[in-house]
Amino acid sequence: MTRNQFISITSLVTIVLLPATVMAQAEKSSANHNGTEQAASLRAQAIALYDHPDRAADIARLHLQELQYRTASDPEAVQALFLAAFFFKTAGRLGDAGRVYEQAAERVLSLGDVMAGAQAYLDAAAVAEQAGNIKSTRRLTKKALLLAESPHLRAEQQQWIRNQIYSTPALAASLKD
Repeated sequence: MTRNQFISITSLVTIVLLPATVMAQAEKSSANHNGTEQAASLRAQAIALYDHPDRAADIARLHLQELQYRTASDPEAVQALFLAAFFFKTAGRLGDAGRVYEQAAERVLSLGDVMAGAQAYLDAAAVAEQAGNIKSTRRLTKKALLLAESPHLRAEQQQWIRNQIYSTPALAASLKD
């Protein structure tokens, strides 16, 4: 095959495939836009219920549904997780609250936010303790304490995490067993 034939074939393939590539990118962009709109709609529905504490579990579910339409790196997805956990806790659904706080911790850690991850683990540990789940309290407290050793945190942040643990009797006690 000569160089000219190769260039001709390459050009032909590009001309034939270009419209399909452009169309696929347009469809992906449209799907992302529709997903963003759906996520915003679910968030608006949840916010509309904020004045009704008796609907806290419904609010939490709406915030969790929002996640289906947000990307893993979307900061609003992280916010939706924290809000869902808070409203599950408000609804007295401590198991769900703890599970979602832990999911939030993992999500923010995957984004590189060690401090927010530690805080989410502390929130999850507090909820586990409130629910009487000693094993989970210990496991989650240890995860937060481990993050306090991260070189990605300033000394004050590391100390803050330790202070939160050791100034909360139930969390401190969970480490002794």
